[in-house]
Amino acid sequence: MLRHNSTVELIDRLEKRGYVRRSRSRNDRRWVLVKLLPRGEKSVERVARQRLTELRAGGVALADALDTLLGRKRKAQTLTQTP
Repeated sequence: MLRHNSTVELIDRLEKRGYVRRSRSRNDRRWVLVKLLPRGEKSVERVARQRLTELRAGGVALADALDTLLGRKRKAQTLTQTP
């Protein structure tokens, strides 16, 4: 949902910092391929873990809010966390 110029600028910054590598497609030179490098993978994993923890912590409240928006009554449930 980003505009082309915003996407290019973002990829430029990520590439300068060593998170991604950009290359041209061999089949169609108009296509630019962006590969996530190990440094980028570590960052994505860290952010995903943080968000997962946030979702687990607020999961019941989120489910209740969604049920209220949808006009549903929710059965009492306990959320379990996996290590």
